[in-house]
Amino acid sequence: MPSIFDSEVEDQIRARAARLNAQARPLWGRMQPGEMLCHLVDACRVPLGEAPASRRWTPFRFFGLRWLFVHLLPWPKGKVRTMKEF
Repeated sequence: MPSIFDSEVEDQIRARAARLNAQARPLWGRMQPGEMLCHLVDACRVPLGEAPASRRWTPFRFFGLRWLFVHLLPWPKGKVRTMKEF
């Protein structure tokens, strides 16, 4: 699995972020590019301990079910809500 601590992977992520265009149409949900970047940064702050997050019960907390949804089943675009902190 790629790691953001690998300099090659970091370079790829930075290059991808640099290609973002404010006028680009969302491909997945409703967020604009700037909103999406803020969402991702906020999501990274939680496991680093820089931001608190509420815990709620969800079936995705079970590894097997989460793996199934992420890797095998089609993901409903724009239908899944994220944590309110993000």
